[in-house]
Amino acid sequence: MKNKTQISIAFYVALVSAFITAIGMGVYAVYQFYSHPGHTITGLMLEHGWHVIALGFLTYLVSYLLFHFQITRPISSLWMKCYAMTRGYEDNITVTSSIKEIQEIADAIDMLKAQLSKNKNEPINKQNDEGGTI
Repeated sequence: MKNKTQISIAFYVALVSAFITAIGMGVYAVYQFYSHPGHTITGLMLEHGWHVIALGFLTYLVSYLLFHFQITRPISSLWMKCYAMTRGYEDNITVTSSIKEIQEIADAIDMLKAQLSKNKNEPINKQNDEGGTI
């Protein structure tokens, strides 16, 4: 598989949100051009240009920070928890999130860890239902 450039979900969603804001402001400028015949295209570009830039930047910044702290950081913590498990780290690494799906993944990793610990302590040659060994 080719090594593609990867971007964070926070960056992607923030960029898309800022782009949608810019498109919306552009559509509004076109509407204003046709609804108020006295405006020129240059005048509308100057009038709405700073709105597009300011709203796009603000949307990007708020979206990025929100997604970074609510999604990207908890997912990174889950990755570290899984990595620690592969290295035999036995202590509990707690990951809590207000995002339902992320918390469900964290709980599933805890269940997996508990099951692995339980299976680790059982003997390898345990008997099956017919009396033979597995």
